[in-house]
This record gives sequence, structure tokens and C-alpha cells, in this order.
Amino acid sequence: MGNVSQEAREKYLKTMTDRQFIEYFFMIVDKRRQEVPFLFNDVQARLFREMADWNIVLKYRKPGVSVMIQSLMLARCLRRRNYNAVVLSFDKESTQRMLERTNWMLTKFPLEVGLERESKNEFKIKEINSKLFIGVAGSRAFGRGEDIDFLHLTEFSWFEDPDIFTGLMEALTPDATVFIESTANGPSNAFARLYRLGKSGKTKWKSHFFPWWIDIELQKDVPADFVHTEEEKLLKVTYNLTNRQLAWRRWKMDGMLEPELFVVEYPSNDQEAFYISGDCIFDKIALANYDKTVSEPAYVGELMNVV
Repeated sequence: MGNVSQEAREKYLKTMTDRQFIEYFFMIVDKRRQEVPFLFNDVQARLFREMADWNIVLKYRKPGVSVMIQSLMLARCLRRRNYNAVVLSFDKESTQRMLERTNWMLTKFPLEVGLERESKNEFKIKEINSKLFIGVAGSRAFGRGEDIDFLHLTEFSWFEDPDIFTGLMEALTPDATVFIESTANGPSNAFARLYRLGKSGKTKWKSHFFPWWIDIELQKDVPADFVHTEEEKLLKVTYNLTNRQLAWRRWKMDGMLEPELFVVEYPSNDQEAFYISGDCIFDKIALANYDKTVSEPAYVGELMNVV
């Protein structure tokens, strides 16, 4: 497409869906440290397929959610005129990783891009006047004069000042796309409240939850002497897990100082993710085992005082 006009190129690129554009033009470094085309994994494909305008995503550790959202945001900045995208993280380290990943994707992008850097955190596509800002929450005051077409808050449950959320929401354009994604960090913070709102189905928010066992890569060979514990028997029946998945779970827990807290990083359902994570005045290990040891009462009724 090197010799075609800018207008013709834009017209052609607009015929592609966001996913087609990402999987055709973007590269990524996979878990084996190989440079490969960015083909969505099962979690990424499901989130893309089920996403709404405003999304809350509760996830396990490293399912590829943030990089999918980042690629979607970058694809739209490259194809839409006067488009403003903002991604904020909770700390400088994760922000730096996102900046490096965006730089790398753009260097591997096969089409010419008139790119200029207004700062180390901000990219501008000159031909179509679109901008992408990547920063740390609180490092810059958004929502005071800037319109936002795409907002991504990553690991929102760990933000030191979640009040920034109010200003950001005021800056959204009417048809803006919003992704707020995080691992859980307690049952009562802003992220947990938003997740419950989305799950209620009564607001514009839509909640998405991804349990660890949805990831086909989280499996290991089953040892010859592998025997199910009572807990593993219950998990196998409840979530239809394979022995390879249970072997991975056991292997992962064996490397943890507190294996009972596996559900903090790798929840099987959204309830355990919220009640076990974050600061808690109760014993976390006891809470982790609570649902596995209690059962519904055999009978529910009232005691009557008979004279």
C-alpha cells in the first residue's frame, strides 16, 4: 500500500474489523519470547466478542486482557480521525511496560505512520490527528478540557486515589469505549463496587469475569502417583476440570508460601476473588476454606414457643 493515496488507504483500512486489523498488522512477543502475529487467545477473543461500551473486567493473573485492550485502543487511534485514547496504570513500572509495548508494536507495524511524540507518554498520529496517552494515575489531570474516546484503567483496584475516576468519566465522549480491568483487592473498594453494578445488569456497565481454568495453557503433565484430594474432587466436578489442570494447580500452589491463598491470584469464581483478597480482619486461610467445609441446612423453619 506504499504508493496509494492516504484517502484510499484509509478507505481500505476502514473495511476491516478491529480484530481483523489487529491480527493482520500487529505483532506480539509470546510467552515463549517469540515474535509472532497477534492472534487472540480464547480469553481475548471472548472479551472482544462480549464487550460493551463500558466494561469492568475481573481476571486472574496474566490472561492477556490488558494487551488486548491496548491493541484495540492502538488500532482505533491508527484508523480514526481526531480520536483521543487514555490508558492509566497504578504505578510507574507497569506504565513503562505499556509504553515499551506500544513503541514495539508501532516499530513492527508494516505501514508508514506519521508519528510524533508530544511527550514521552503521548503519541500523536499526525495525518489523522489522533492521540494516545499512557501514564500513571494522578500524573495528569484529565477531564478538564480534553475529550476521551477510549479509556483504559488497568489494575484499578490498586489505584491509590480512585477519585480520579470521576473526572475521567466526565471527559468521555457520548460513544466512548471504557475498559476498567483488574485482579481483585478486597470486597468494598471502587473496583468491587463497579463490578457489582455491572453484574446487576441495571446500568451501562457490563461485568466480565475470567476464571483461571478457562486458560488452556494452565496445564501440566499428570504424575504417575497423582491421587485427588477431597478438595480436588470437588473442583473437578464443579468446574469440569481435567487432571492436567489440577496438576498445574497443585504445582502452582506448591511454589506459594501460603498455598491456601491461590484464589487471590487465580480465582475460580468471582465471589471467592472478592472475599479472600485485600486487607481483612479475619483469617484469610479460614475464609478460603469456608465454602468447602459448609453446606446448606437440611431444614429451615421457625421455633415456636408452645405453652
